[in-house]
Amino acid sequence: MGSPSASAAVPVDGYYGCNSGTYESSSSGSGRYRIVSGSVTQSNNCSGAVIIATGVITIANAFVFSQLTSVVIPNTVTSIGVSAFDYTFSLASITFESDSQLTSIGQYAFYGSTPTSLTIPNSVTSIGFAAFYGLKSLTSLTIPDSVTTLGNSAFGNTTSLTQYTYCGTSLTQTTLNNAGLTGKTRISVCSIAGLSSAFSSASSYDGRFTVQVANYDSAFTYAVTSSVGQVSINSTG
Repeated sequence: MGSPSASAAVPVDGYYGCNSGTYESSSSGSGRYRIVSGSVTQSNNCSGAVIIATGVITIANAFVFSQLTSVVIPNTVTSIGVSAFDYTFSLASITFESDSQLTSIGQYAFYGSTPTSLTIPNSVTSIGFAAFYGLKSLTSLTIPDSVTTLGNSAFGNTTSLTQYTYCGTSLTQTTLNNAGLTGKTRISVCSIAGLSSAFSSASSYDGRFTVQVANYDSAFTYAVTSSVGQVSINSTG
């Protein structure tokens, strides 16, 4: 079955099965979460694989300390609130549906979860303080170019993380370091539409030619080729 439309109707207020994402006629029993005005506001003994109902707009502080193993977040969700999945130490899989409209991930949102991979939607613009603090199993990460606000320790104490990719221009290296990425290898193999290198005049010596990339940026990785002879690029462009 394909992904639901991002314009799906907001679910009716009430209680939903944690593992089914479907409406329940009664609030009694465990394995329920509550939706009010399009927001998941609380849960009761949710565990295992959790499905958030299609049409949900926000996820509040609802699953803190829950024994979740995986969660599927629909593309209708625009914000994940403070401590939404805080202290979910068994949460090994976080899936955002395609065509996500998510823009904001609040502080402590996934604090202490344990995914082995993580794909942050390209729609996200803000990641809060310690949002993904303490992820123990993640080895690599891509921060979307769309992110303009990144809180301190957002990826702090991610002990298995060895490298990350960021190709945007809004976040400084200091901001990235403060987010907990100091000592991690930054990969900047980027393809940016409309970005072209500008060249200064070429100079020649002993049959060799040198030309400077006038708008060289060390944050990016450059590849050079030549139809004749050999060519290389140094650390200053």
